[in-house]
Amino acid sequence: CLRDRCVVVRDWNESFIMDLSQRLQGKLKPDLVEAIAATTVTKLVIDSGYTKIMLKGDSKVVIDALKCGTSNLSIVSTFTDQLRSTANGFEEYAISWTRGEKKTK
Repeated sequence: CLRDRCVVVRDWNESFIMDLSQRLQGKLKPDLVEAIAATTVTKLVIDSGYTKIMLKGDSKVVIDALKCGTSNLSIVSTFTDQLRSTANGFEEYAISWTRGEKKTK
């Protein structure tokens, strides 16, 4: 099956900077795919020179893990730990959850 998740990054004025939709083939959990997408897009944004960002995603598990700073032994935590570490390079950043759109056939 195919899994895809999207992460959006905006600047401090809510202007769009970048988004990344990650589609991976295999039996991967959507939360893992979003954690990978968030890690990848955050590295791209910081490498582009932005210092203040807002990261928005539709995986409540990933967003809560980033906000709380808690870590566990799951594979998702590997990416959320990397993302928190990368986000420390920003002057300011905010993280928020947004309800995902329902897919229709």
